[in-house]
Amino acid sequence: MTNASIMDATRIFTARVCSENSIGDRALRKWIQRGVFPPPDGNLFGRNFWNGATYHQWLADVAAGKYSLARRPRNLCNPKGA
Repeated sequence: MTNASIMDATRIFTARVCSENSIGDRALRKWIQRGVFPPPDGNLFGRNFWNGATYHQWLADVAAGKYSLARRPRNLCNPKGA
């Protein structure tokens, strides 16, 4: 398997998305409604998930400034002194 196919096979669930972006599930739902975050790629046993490629593309889009967020996710903020 190549790295791209592994990334596609990775399922990223709501809890991880919220944790990595320092938001709650309610904020995530609002982002989806506003078109700031892509809708889930699927649902497994009642839990929404995104394919790794979908999530990582969104992270790249945010880092490139495609979306105007009220606050940037902590993992995308510039470190102090940079």
